Amino acid sequence: MPCFEQCSGEPQKVSEGPPPPPKKNIATTKYNKKLIEHLTKNLFSDFDHGDKKYYESKPSDKNVSAEFESNAKIIFYVGMSLLILAVTTIFAKHFYSKWKKRPKAVKKEVKEAEQEEPVENNDQNENFNEPEIVQMPKV
Repeated sequence: MPCFEQCSGEPQKVSEGPPPPPKKNIATTKYNKKLIEHLTKNLFSDFDHGDKKYYESKPSDKNVSAEFESNAKIIFYVGMSLLILAVTTIFAKHFYSKWKKRPKAVKKEVKEAEQEEPVENNDQNENFNEPEIVQMPKV
């Protein structure tokens, strides 16, 4: 037997509105509110915090902040230089490994080019004059 009545096929209008809002917004707390209020009244009502000027600005704050600023700059510059050095090293290792793995034919050509000595022009080309390069006039 089904839990719901079977539909007749015709739409039915329901006149119920939205559910009523909750009467109280009760926040769940994990502490004893009465105990905390009692402690604050008894312990901190007559507590002397000292001169308020001390909390507003201390004379040592200016010196500390200047020293802190200089230390922060030094740390920044050292850190950035180390970062640049690390990235440069990584790129250098990458390109060196690619250069080592290049094809043997390229290596052979490079070695041959290094071993070839330039031809001296003393005996063979003494009487040979190179023609001058003449520019053609623009039309």
